[in-house]
Amino acid sequence: MSSYSPDLKAQIVKKMMPPNNQSIAQISRESGIHVATLYTWKKQFQAKGFVVPLSSTVWL
Repeated sequence: MSSYSPDLKAQIVKKMMPPNNQSIAQISRESGIHVATLYTWKKQFQAKGFVVPLSSTVWL
C-alpha cells in the first residue's frame, strides 16, 4: 500500500476543483493513483469544508 504526502493529496484534489475541474478518471490516468483512492481523498476534503464538485463523470 502506497503512502502519499498531505501536500500531494492537496495538489491532486485541487485539480478536481474549479477552475480545473479535471475528472477523477483523467487524474488517475495521469498520476497512476487508483480511482478509489482519489474518491476517498475527495470525500475527505469535502468533509473538511473544501468545495469539490459532488459529481465527476468517470470515463475509463
